[in-house]
Amino acid sequence: STNKIYKDDISGSSFVNFHIWDFPGQVDFFDPTFDYEMIFRGTGALIFVIDAQDDYVEALGRLHLTVSRAFRVNPEINFEVFIHKVDGLSDDHKIETQRDIHQRANDDLADASLEKLHL
Repeated sequence: STNKIYKDDISGSSFVNFHIWDFPGQVDFFDPTFDYEMIFRGTGALIFVIDAQDDYVEALGRLHLTVSRAFRVNPEINFEVFIHKVDGLSDDHKIETQRDIHQRANDDLADASLEKLHL
């Protein structure tokens, strides 16, 4: 569990040079104290992690807010949604959870006229 903002510089060689920012789920980086436009402007990829064993309705709301604002700042960002903690679920429940998260997330984007945004 991430409890604070963590930045990791990956500079293994002259060919690999990037930064990983890890934001805890409880941090609201849309708070006025954060410059979210600066964060997303130079971002190549955003990975959003959803816990499959929790009630993920709130997480889907945060996902929608995050990707819609990030996309408006930088439409070139690649978005990935990782579904965490599925190893304890049955195969049928894994598939159903993935389908439900995918459907709800894309429905939210369609409702906001953001069909061009691909998760």
